[in-house]
Amino acid sequence: MIPRLPPAILLILGGASIYGFKHWMDTMEMKAITANPEQAQKAQRHLRLMKNTGRFTIGAMVVYAGYYGYRSKQDRPTPSSVTKEEAEFHDNQYSNRDKSYQQTAHTIEEQQRLRDELNLEKLRHQYSK
Repeated sequence: MIPRLPPAILLILGGASIYGFKHWMDTMEMKAITANPEQAQKAQRHLRLMKNTGRFTIGAMVVYAGYYGYRSKQDRPTPSSVTKEEAEFHDNQYSNRDKSYQQTAHTIEEQQRLRDELNLEKLRHQYSK
């Protein structure tokens, strides 16, 4: 019976076998594609250039994604970064909320004033007897 191997050893063996098989297939592919050494060098140079182009493209995409994230964070339309064109928008941005808050505060004050007047009248009526 085969003993159970730890997961780390299985990962190492699996990775080594996969990359070893890939390396063997790459060497066989070169031999199958090219017949003479000059063609093999051209094919290897082409493959190397394609890999470098891919790496450069991925690097450029990562740099652009970082730049895009930075610019989107810097240029967002918040009151802290108001330009003259956007000033009117930010001045009126919370006007509806402020109006409703002032109206609610006014009605609450009016109700409190009416309650106080009613209580004062009750007290005057009670002690005037």
